Amino acid sequence: AIARGAKLSGKYDNCVHWWLRNPSWEFWNKASFVAASGGVVTCGENSGFVEAKGFCVRPAVSVDLAAALKTKSSGSGYAYSYAYYTDTVYAVTLDRAHVSQPVHELRVGYIPNTPAGTVFASYVRELTAAPEQSMLDKLLRRPAPTAAPGSITSVDTVRLGSYEELLDALLSGRIDAAVMAGAYVHKYFEAEREALELPECYLLEQTVGEVEYRFMANSEDPALTRLADMMIYEMKSSGELDKLVEKYIGQRG
Repeated sequence: AIARGAKLSGKYDNCVHWWLRNPSWEFWNKASFVAASGGVVTCGENSGFVEAKGFCVRPAVSVDLAAALKTKSSGSGYAYSYAYYTDTVYAVTLDRAHVSQPVHELRVGYIPNTPAGTVFASYVRELTAAPEQSMLDKLLRRPAPTAAPGSITSVDTVRLGSYEELLDALLSGRIDAAVMAGAYVHKYFEAEREALELPECYLLEQTVGEVEYRFMANSEDPALTRLADMMIYEMKSSGELDKLVEKYIGQRG
């Protein structure tokens, strides 16, 4: 139905783009999903495959400027504004006893290719990195240095495909902690906690890192991000930005 509708429209001969909405996914993610040709669904941090059941279709919409949770180094095809909010990436647990434990001592679930997941993967790589061998030692073929006794060589991680799977794993006890940016902690464990019937959560004292919210535009239109910078400055000065952050992202101390 998607391919046929695209063909009839005459606008998407080579690459079919449509907005899709799945009620069950929307309940969890409050988002629309874009499908490209081949049936792959993508929406910022989430991806999957198109299923016939439960989807309604409408033409895709083009935008000039987007507000996104996206690291500045994610792609050279975009121009970015200054960060209007820096969010902390947390390890969330349901067991108060885990709060003071180091992240590497727990079984941690995360969603790859999300901003928080990318930060966590980098955190794990740095934590478990082996000692580097100097170029001189390599040329002289000296033995590679070994990890010091007691150093961290691995972290027990579980890769999951969506926030729904991540929450299910946390609730079922398959993981001790779930990696989430603060905005998602607010979404699931504050704003929608009662509707989703979730228990109280706790944040590990040891945080994973940070992610930034920026406006992004096509790299050919950098002037748009400069306009966004001006808007960000005005909203910060008036206090309006702080109110929006409190409403949609929440504050944790």
